[in-house]
Amino acid sequence: MRMCILFLAGTGLAACLYYAIRALRMRRLMTGTPTTKIEDITGGLTELSGRVPDNADILEAPISGQECAYYRIKIEQYRSQKDSGGWHQVLEASAPDWMTIDDGTGIAAICLADATFELGRDIRSESGGYSGAPEKIRERLSSKYGFDTKGWVFNKRLRYTEFRLSSGDMLYAIGEATAGEPPTLKAGPKGLLLSDRPEAILAAELQFRFVGFAAGAIGSLIVLILALSK
Repeated sequence: MRMCILFLAGTGLAACLYYAIRALRMRRLMTGTPTTKIEDITGGLTELSGRVPDNADILEAPISGQECAYYRIKIEQYRSQKDSGGWHQVLEASAPDWMTIDDGTGIAAICLADATFELGRDIRSESGGYSGAPEKIRERLSSKYGFDTKGWVFNKRLRYTEFRLSSGDMLYAIGEATAGEPPTLKAGPKGLLLSDRPEAILAAELQFRFVGFAAGAIGSLIVLILALSK
């Protein structure tokens, strides 16, 4: 029992410290970098604030079927194990690899490879058992990713999550810029962060996240110390 408590407390401490430090670093990077107009991009670490350009909705999101400029989906499957069970990720996909941002002074291209996304969830749904996935969703997932929502006999119990960016949506980005026609933004030494929230709101969310994980780390540390002292 003592070893189990030590393991759980140690794991919780490590996880909380990781996410607290991650949130703090992201917030400091954002607040310490001034916003640059696209027409003034010269290169290096750059923060941009604008919107997804008009007429950018060239894709069909696999779950919702909505037109969009970017989507990211995650599908999890529930798997039973003896007397318990849990959700396991079976598919994660996104498109496209590049998108653009318009701030009124110009348009910049963003390479989405290795980007960290802070996007609001657009859809969350489940299917399984006698209630299988709608036929259109099943067809889109099968044609795009070769994924079937049905098992050998019964429908798989699945949970779907979808994030989208569409024309006109707010877009905040910070990463390594290169001047050119058009200028580009990509992941650099300090990464690449994209969000559909304004900087002030995202910074507040990261501050709240940091405080929460820091409190979790302190709690885990107290439990760890008490368990070691016994």
